[in-house]
Amino acid sequence: MLACAKPSGQAPTPAVTATAERQDETLRRELLTRADADRSVRLALMTKQQQGVTPDSLDLARMVAVDTANTAMGFCLLTAKQRR
Repeated sequence: MLACAKPSGQAPTPAVTATAERQDETLRRELLTRADADRSVRLALMTKQQQGVTPDSLDLARMVAVDTANTAMGFCLLTAKQRR
């Protein structure tokens, strides 16, 4: 990522700055989407539990899918940070 390059002592060019801003905005939107999905699946489980309903295998599969995707993204971000 250009935005994560080590400082060279020179100001970034407008093209580099624009690219970094687009990447930041893309990442921000992705994180917000993931947060919404996570909140939705957890709210559905809590609602069922509050109603005394046992979550079924589909509910649990949804939670596993959301958690797995979030963990994978977190791992990718951490790995990218460590490579710098």
